[in-house]
Amino acid sequence: MISVASAGCRPTETVFRITDHPVGAAALRYHERFDECYYFRHPEGTVEVVARRTSRQDENGEPITQVVHIRNVWPTILGTTHAERTMINSTVAYMIASPGGGSSFEGGGFFTHQQDQAAGALTGVLESSSVLPQRRVGAGHRIFERAEVTGTVVAVEDKRRAQRILNDMDRLLGPKPAYRPPPPPDVR
Repeated sequence: MISVASAGCRPTETVFRITDHPVGAAALRYHERFDECYYFRHPEGTVEVVARRTSRQDENGEPITQVVHIRNVWPTILGTTHAERTMINSTVAYMIASPGGGSSFEGGGFFTHQQDQAAGALTGVLESSSVLPQRRVGAGHRIFERAEVTGTVVAVEDKRRAQRILNDMDRLLGPKPAYRPPPPPDVR
C-alpha cells in the first residue's frame, strides 16, 4: 500500500473514514471531517496527534464531540522504512462524547507523517487501524463493533490544546483499562 504522503501528495484537510464490521451484518461506512487538529512531539521522538470535531447532531440539539488520538510510537522515514499493510506503529483512539456520556474505541494502526518544523505543521496519513469498544460512561453508545479507521491529518503544533482535549476526554471516560495478556494456549 502506498500512502498519499509517500506518493508526494500532501493531505489538505483532516478527514477520517470509518468502516464498521458488525457481527452478522453488512459493513457500515462513515466519513467525518474534523475542524481542529493539533500535534506535539515528546523528547524521545513519539508524536501525538489530536483531532476534534464538535457538531449538533443529536435529537435534542446537544453538542456531540468526536476526538481522534493517534500516538505514533516509532516514526517511519519516507523512502527508507519498508512498510506493509500489517505493520503497527501507533495506538489509535476514536472517542465520542455528548452531555449524557461517552464512548471510546481503541486499538492500533499504521501512521506516516511529514513534519515542517519551521512552519510548526504536520501532515500525515493513518493508513490502517483497527479499533474495538474499550470505555463507556453514562449514556455513551456502543456505536461501532469492530471498526477500521483510516484518514488524513493536517495538524498545527500546539501541545497545550492537544493535552487539554485529551485531559477532558480522560475526565469523562475514566482511566484506560489495564493491559491483560491473553491466556497461554492450551497445549496437550
